[in-house]
Parts: sequence; structure tokens; C-alpha cells
Amino acid sequence: MRRLLASLLGALVVAGAALALVWWQATRPAPPADIVGFNDTVRTATETWPNPGSGAYPAGAQFTIVDRGGRVVVARGPVVADPLAAVSARAAAAPIVVGGTEVATLYYLDPYAAQLADRQRESAVVATAAVGVLLLLVGGWAVLTYVQVVRPFGRLRRFAVEVAAGDLDAPLAMDRRNLFGAWTESFDLMRVELAAARRREAAAHAARRALIAQLGHDIRTPVAAISASAEVLALESSDAKARERLGVILAKSAQIQELMNDLEATNLAEIDALTITPVETSTQELAALLARADPGSLIEVVDIPDALVRYDPLRLQQVFDNVVANSAKYAGTPIEVRGAFDGPFLTLAVTDSGPGVLPEEVESVMARGIRGANAAGMPGSGLGLFIAAQLMERMGGTLAIASGPGFTVRIGIPLA
Repeated sequence: MRRLLASLLGALVVAGAALALVWWQATRPAPPADIVGFNDTVRTATETWPNPGSGAYPAGAQFTIVDRGGRVVVARGPVVADPLAAVSARAAAAPIVVGGTEVATLYYLDPYAAQLADRQRESAVVATAAVGVLLLLVGGWAVLTYVQVVRPFGRLRRFAVEVAAGDLDAPLAMDRRNLFGAWTESFDLMRVELAAARRREAAAHAARRALIAQLGHDIRTPVAAISASAEVLALESSDAKARERLGVILAKSAQIQELMNDLEATNLAEIDALTITPVETSTQELAALLARADPGSLIEVVDIPDALVRYDPLRLQQVFDNVVANSAKYAGTPIEVRGAFDGPFLTLAVTDSGPGVLPEEVESVMARGIRGANAAGMPGSGLGLFIAAQLMERMGGTLAIASGPGFTVRIGIPLA
């Protein structure tokens, strides 16, 4: 940086000096015209006429005397014989008058013109030299700028592109002599830290996958035992109510197994979305899904018109589980489920008599991790309604909520 500033300062100093020299040359006083010599020459020629060649003229005077007939009478120095030549040679002209009659014309070559021409040539030489020096300095400064700024910056830009593309292995060479020397070192330290962070992330990811695999195995074992025990009890029991409860246990065990399959598939394949497989089913099956989602027997009214709908049974069961469990946790009141046709959907309105949520919270509680004000002190992560809405959207359906009186979740299931 100091080199660039020094070179720029030097260029400015030279430019200022050159401009000062040019202006000094241009504003110097012009050499005075030789008026005295001119007048003496004219007077001598007049006094010595008709023999002007015999006069004592000022030393070094250069002039030409031409009579009325155009004949050169006297010539000292370059011959100037007519007005056109006088203009070209910048010669002063004066008539020779004797006895009131103009007898000749004197053309006087004043050294002022030559001196002025010399002065102009000097100014042109000085200006040209100044411009040349400035061009050399500017060219040198441009080369220095390219070497110390442009080229290192291009190297940093390429390095940033490579890092953004994921290449964290190639180090960035550092050159302390250029403007970006310290930055180069910082960028390379950033690359090292990013590479270390990537390794830590990969290790944490591997550990998470291993933990999920272990938990999946550990969960499957007790669920299988619960399912087997429920099957044995269902075969041995003669109580219809007990067999119904055992059927719910078996269904929930099967659902857990399916969810664990999803978890394992997601963990292994690292996909962001679960598989959705809609099938066409009668609405009579919806009552069974609702019953499995209601272990506390809070649903008292189920009014669903007959129709053929299209959904994924496993995913819709998850939706019903989340909605009913949400109502049981925050309201704990009886639940009504009433269905109605709404365009291309069969809409189920799941309504409880609880306090619901504030009007300004109706939209926000559908977002990931957002809970209502009435959830303070209750366990939960704010994912139930979010997951349910996402699953309904994946199945081509809808999910919306309304509050007051009570709390209502409207589940739109596509008609077949």
C-alpha cells in the first residue's frame, strides 16, 4: 500500500512541476520589438536618398529597400521584395518619403519574430517532455497497480469461487509484498477453518446416523413385544370391548413400525420428504382412523357423508393423531367430527370446546415450532399442526384452523 501511495505521490509531484514549467514558459514576458533600430533605419534611408546604400545603418540591421518600380535598391540580409513576402517573414514595412513624395518602401526584419518563434519552440518542447514523463509515470503506476492489486485480487476471487464450490484442499499462496498480503493469510485461515468445520459436520452427521439406527433398533424390539402380547391377549379374551382396545394397540404398534421404516429410510437415503402413496378408499374407513387416533375416547360425534376419497392411510392416520392429540392436550373436552363436501374436497371439521388460540395466532401456530400463548408450561415442540399441514399438502389436500368458540381444524381430503 505504501508503494502505491509513494508512486502516486511522485506522479503528482512531477505533474505539478511540469505544469508549473509550462505555465512559466508561457507567461514569460515577450522579447521587446526593435523599434529604435527600425526608426533609425527608416531615417537614415530617407536622409541618404537617392543613395540609401551609402548610409550608416544600425549594426546588424536586416532590411530591404524597394523603389516605386519594384526594384531592390538596398538589401542587407534576406531579401523581402513585396508585401506578401513581408507578411510571411514577419517584417515591418515603412514608406520612404522625400520632399512629400513616397519614393520607396523599406522592409525591416525585426529579430523579435525570430525570438518569439524560438520561445514557442521551447514551450512546445517543455510541454512534450512533461506529457511524456507523465505518461511514463502513469504507465508505471498502472503496471504496479496491476501487479499489487488487480492480479492478487483476481487470485482471491478465484480462490473464493473454489471455496464456494467446496474445494477446501488447495492452499492460497501468500505474498506479503502486495496489497492483499494480510488478507491472503486471513482467507487461507478461513479455508482451514471451513475444512475443519466440514470434517466436524461429517463426523456429527455420521454419529447422528449411527444414533438413529441404534434407536430404531431399540424401539423396534419393545414394539414387537407389545404387538405380540396384544395379539395373544386378543385371541384369549372373550370381552368384545377388550378386544377392541387390543385392536387399537395392534394398529398403533403397526403404525410405529411404519414410522420407524420411514425414519430408517430417511436416515439411509437422506431425503427431505417422506413417500406418499394415496389410494382410493371409502369414507367409512375414516371412522376407523379417527378411533385409532382417540385412545382417550374424546370423540363423541362422527358425522361423515359417504363418498370415495383419495389419501395415504398411514399419512392421514398421522394427521388425525396429531390433531386429536393436540385437542386432548390443550382442551381435554369432547370432540365433534363433521364432514361436508367443499368443491373437490371432503372437509372434516374437528372441533373441541377448549379455549382455542388468540385471533392473531391463528396463522402463526401453523408454522414450524410456533406455539400459542395457552401452551405455556405444557410439553411440546410446536410441530404437530405443522407436520399435519405438510402431510395434507403432500396428499393434495388442505388443512386450516379456526378459533372461537372452541378450536376447529378443517381437514380437506381430496375426492376420488
